Amino acid sequence: MVDTGSSGVEKMQDLKREWHNVMKRLYLCKLSMASPKLKPKVLQDRQYEKVTQKLLSRFPDFPEGADKIPGYDLLSTKAKTHLEEFEPLYFALADACNWKTTTMGVLVDMSSALLLLKIDENPMLMTLWMDLMVNFVQLTILAWNIPDKKNIVGVFAKLYYHVNGFPEPSFAKVSKWVLDLENPISKLFGDFKAVSTTIGAALNELKQAFSASRNLMDLRKNEALNISLKPGKMTEPVQDQLRFDLQVTENMHNWIIYGYLVCPQTLTQTNAVPLLTEALTEAFVLPVYYDVTFQPHSEFDSILSSTVKDKTLKSLYAKHKRMPRDTQSQSGQTALGQHRSRRVFLMQELTALFNLTLDSPALLSPKLQVIIAALSMAKAEIEWYFRHYVAPPPPKAPKNYVDMFRDPRIPDLIQLVQSLKMHLGNNREEIAQYFVEFLAGADHKGFESLRSLWQGVAQPAVQVGDQILNALAAISPTSNFQQLRSLCTNMEYLLSLSSSPIALSKLREVTMCLRVIHAHARAIDSLDNIIEENSSLLSLWYFKDSLREVYETYISNPTMHGPRHTYIYLDMLSNFTKVATSAWPEERESIGPECVKMAVTFLEKQTRVLQNSLQAVLNYQLLLDSQFRDEVAAALFNLKRKDWRAPKDFIPPPEPGNESSYQNRDSLENIWTHLKVIMAITKAVSELPVVVVYDHQIAASEYVREMVKGTLLTWLRNTVKPTPDSIERPTILKKQISAVFYVLTLLEQRVMFGLQQIWQEILIEEVCPNEPPPLGTETPIPEVDMGDRIVGTLINWYVHFVTQRLYLPPNQNCTIVFSPTRMGFVSKPGQPFRAENYVDIEELQALASIIGPYGVRQLDAAIVRFLITNVQAVKDAVAAMASPLEEINSNFTKEARVAESIKRIKPLDIDSFVAKCIIIGNTLHFRVLLKEALLNTVTSVTPYIHSTVNNAFNQSAWRNVYLLPQLLGINSLAGDIGINVGSADQYFKLALKKVVSEADQKIVRLLPVAFAISIYSTQWKEAQYIPPLEAFQNSTHVLNRCYHDLLEAMNVVSMSTQDPVVVMQQMRHYLEVTTTLVLRLLRGDLRRGPADPPGLSLQSDKFLSVCSFLTRDILESCIPYALLRSMAHDLYRGEHRSPEGW
Repeated sequence: MVDTGSSGVEKMQDLKREWHNVMKRLYLCKLSMASPKLKPKVLQDRQYEKVTQKLLSRFPDFPEGADKIPGYDLLSTKAKTHLEEFEPLYFALADACNWKTTTMGVLVDMSSALLLLKIDENPMLMTLWMDLMVNFVQLTILAWNIPDKKNIVGVFAKLYYHVNGFPEPSFAKVSKWVLDLENPISKLFGDFKAVSTTIGAALNELKQAFSASRNLMDLRKNEALNISLKPGKMTEPVQDQLRFDLQVTENMHNWIIYGYLVCPQTLTQTNAVPLLTEALTEAFVLPVYYDVTFQPHSEFDSILSSTVKDKTLKSLYAKHKRMPRDTQSQSGQTALGQHRSRRVFLMQELTALFNLTLDSPALLSPKLQVIIAALSMAKAEIEWYFRHYVAPPPPKAPKNYVDMFRDPRIPDLIQLVQSLKMHLGNNREEIAQYFVEFLAGADHKGFESLRSLWQGVAQPAVQVGDQILNALAAISPTSNFQQLRSLCTNMEYLLSLSSSPIALSKLREVTMCLRVIHAHARAIDSLDNIIEENSSLLSLWYFKDSLREVYETYISNPTMHGPRHTYIYLDMLSNFTKVATSAWPEERESIGPECVKMAVTFLEKQTRVLQNSLQAVLNYQLLLDSQFRDEVAAALFNLKRKDWRAPKDFIPPPEPGNESSYQNRDSLENIWTHLKVIMAITKAVSELPVVVVYDHQIAASEYVREMVKGTLLTWLRNTVKPTPDSIERPTILKKQISAVFYVLTLLEQRVMFGLQQIWQEILIEEVCPNEPPPLGTETPIPEVDMGDRIVGTLINWYVHFVTQRLYLPPNQNCTIVFSPTRMGFVSKPGQPFRAENYVDIEELQALASIIGPYGVRQLDAAIVRFLITNVQAVKDAVAAMASPLEEINSNFTKEARVAESIKRIKPLDIDSFVAKCIIIGNTLHFRVLLKEALLNTVTSVTPYIHSTVNNAFNQSAWRNVYLLPQLLGINSLAGDIGINVGSADQYFKLALKKVVSEADQKIVRLLPVAFAISIYSTQWKEAQYIPPLEAFQNSTHVLNRCYHDLLEAMNVVSMSTQDPVVVMQQMRHYLEVTTTLVLRLLRGDLRRGPADPPGLSLQSDKFLSVCSFLTRDILESCIPYALLRSMAHDLYRGEHRSPEGW
């Protein structure tokens, strides 16, 4: 390798790399002095205040006899401990001072050696030199912002001397620099005086390039970032001066302001003032490091207001004295619109670039410089936005400055940058291969074709050129591309030397070719570095509060397309720990937990926004669904009747599908907004369902799942919450659930959170507050407090219906009856409460489909408990009437003896007994309806399960009347899915054991007679049949179900033997006694007998319809069928009148 003498270039590169480490340490120093946890104890404890003031009163000198200063022993006794606290702070300043000295020396040397710096002639050198100049100024300003620098340096120096016995070597230089930092800008004038000519000349030639890179009209006209306007050239590589300039346009902005700030004497040049004016107008704060910024306008105002001896400068300053204030005012007004327009332009171009390259990844390589330029400009705009977001508005800013400044589309721009960055990273191998071939082909030929131009330069440059050609000729994927880049930079340096025999302006093509080769070589082995430099947004961590606020506003006030890119915020939080460097590795431990907390908080807020939008859409969907209710249809039908007059307070319901979209535009727009939010957030969640932030794995989809579950549960509980008179009808509730599921399905199409599983979990949690006995076991369900659970609310309402609304005290008119033809309970016309709306087979089917078999079992258990209390009352009533019942049982064929025995029983006792039996009958009919509804539901939803259980049940013994243990399982399982188990209703029999035992056999033996004499009750005397309902108006028709089930169950439970003949004999005996007594009533004075003799006489036939133990020939032996047919004819003929009001 030929010695090129370009060690200055390598030094600049090394200094630039070292600058980041030094700045990080200075930044930590600044943070430490602002943090009570990190700040040295000596500088925040008041007991050290006086001693440090006296110690540093003559800084940088120390007073004589410092060890005699009162309180000095506080420092000396713990000198080593205090010294350790000060070491990182002091040496950060010391290393920064050394870097500053070395850098200035290199800048001066390079300035002396180079002929000039020009962006289109030696762009790599100019970028490197000017960036280093800006870094020098930024380091000075950051050090200026560190508080208590004198205390840090002075106390450390004294402690160091006390511990080591000799002064710290760099103290003199560091202390002088600290004093200089009291007025850093004026000190910078002197530092850069030796290179002011170089800076002035470089900036003066920058006007055209800078203006071209900032003017949107020119950028659009020149198709700077567009690759699709000329389809024929879409695959051609783009690597011209404009694209390279766009990559450093933000650097140019810093060069201009910082350059003229430290070299104001160069403002006398032609383009200086217009260039500075343009740059100052674009921003009122400049970047220093992370969130540390610098306001240049006030400094320029001081410069232009200062007194100078040079007449030219004096005249210039006087002429442009108002320029800093005017540009500061414009930076807070017109510049806002310019930057907003630039962001719109960048979003348009980035979207096009991303979509095109996503569709055709082969375009990434030839258009890499365009993409890098777009990313660099977008990154600069994003950082500009957040720097100004936290900065106070400039003076004379408009009142609506905040509204003018805020840009809701910033998250969209961030998403484009992050997506394109990821897209480039995913195709790095293809890009590297492309540029390897490009270097070996086009670049090699291109540079060789320019040999005639650089052949006449100095011999070292020619030798480097030959080395470049050799390297390009032997290029391969394993070549040393770092060495190739060094050769390109060195040759540009040699061509730029003032001793070069050929003017640099004549070698423009050569330097451009070197720049292209350098860029191509870097894209092969350092593409990740290129991407990070031009698109990394890790610096936004230091604007975390502003970033959080931007994204929270983004989800709460959605833009046109909704908050589609919230996942980018989580992705950024997962990467912010990379901010930590070797200069401060502990920073990762402080950033990580905070990122986790921010991610969790954001997801919670995002979920709440999603929940609010989901609730709004659900409400609207339910509103639309409510238009199909029966009441709406009836109202619309009545409106079309000419003979119908609407009540005064009647409000016509909307006819489905006929609403005016124009009249409802506000609500429709609101719903569309909520739908947009739902679709956008779910899309964002689906893009990044799981993210690892620091040491936490956070699943955004789980937040959605919990939100959906909570929303569904809350809605269900609020919907089923009963009013004093009613509850939501199960059929309507089921339709509403379907409508809700329709909306939730829209979410699940975007984010898989398991809607069916959520519904199952809700039902299990709501139905089973405790571990329930498994289905198919005879273990009774214990009584538990269901609280405000959905199933608890529904069960409580239906239990209240059975126990309160169907409860009929003696001599009270009945308003609700059971109708076998309607398969449900029916309210008397004119009653406000309509039982048929809640307790018919269709409503109970809907109820069963909602609460499921477990819920039905819970409801059945509550009903059985109510039954048992009434069975106890029936047993007590029979026991009270035992003596006359015994006489009637022995002499029921003797009319006189029966009449005498009946007189011994109080009519009120019979009425009370019958009332209890009616309650039991209604309750049993409700159980039958509930089981049938469950059966229909299970058959339709799980037909195979029903078929399997049904077959197993039918193949077992026909009746398990006596609770055979080997059949209890299949009996219980069949009952739990709604199969009509008949005599195998084990839950009822097992519960009955609590009130009936073998000791009650005598009472049970009297049941047929007790049931038979009920025809003498007031209820039967007043009973009137309603043929359309096949019911009596006072519910006496339900006594057949009561008598049959109690005769069977109480006999089975009370007997020690397992003989079904006993049950058959009891039922036959009941038929014999009943028919005998009925025939006597019909033979007597009907005016004093029952109100509806045909209805009474047919009850023995109705009893047989529910009895599986007897056949009709037994009934014919008790009462002539001819009589029954005649009574049925009388009952169902048209002349039969229904009771009044029915």
